[in-house]
Amino acid sequence: MQQRKYLAILLILVILTQSAFSITSLAASNSAVNSTTLTTNSILSIKALANNKYLSSTTSQGNLFIAKDQAIELSEKIQFIQQQNDVFALKSMSNNKFVSVEASGSNQLMSIATTITNAEKFQIIYNSDGTISLKSLLNNNLVCAESAGNSSLRANRTQIGQWEKFEGQIVSSTTIP
Repeated sequence: MQQRKYLAILLILVILTQSAFSITSLAASNSAVNSTTLTTNSILSIKALANNKYLSSTTSQGNLFIAKDQAIELSEKIQFIQQQNDVFALKSMSNNKFVSVEASGSNQLMSIATTITNAEKFQIIYNSDGTISLKSLLNNNLVCAESAGNSSLRANRTQIGQWEKFEGQIVSSTTIP
């Protein structure tokens, strides 16, 4: 009888331990971005703090990146391809093109490139409040959700404020076919 009690208690402990592990695993699978969770081929959805909307690339708007969507669909998924340490190329999952900083003066972000140059490389800055900022390697400026997110993203700022902060949500750690 005493042995059955111990076995029952042991079984309960095992079940509780597995339940706690499942909850921890579930939380980690939908985690925020930080320097330890962002991997070489992570697929992310990025939300601008300027208007609390997800960044999206749509062909109807010339492949411009705009913080305009409430829900995560294919056009809100971005593959982060590590180039070195905290430097990544961003690839839009909606058209399989790299996000590029337009170099002719507007500094708009567009998913138009087929190869990676400095115009397609961004340094990820991990802010102390848990948000991230993106810094273009082309012009050394921060990415901004221009006009409180109501205009296309541009790499044209030198200091981090609300419009230069984003929340990253890992959607997948592997590439989407």
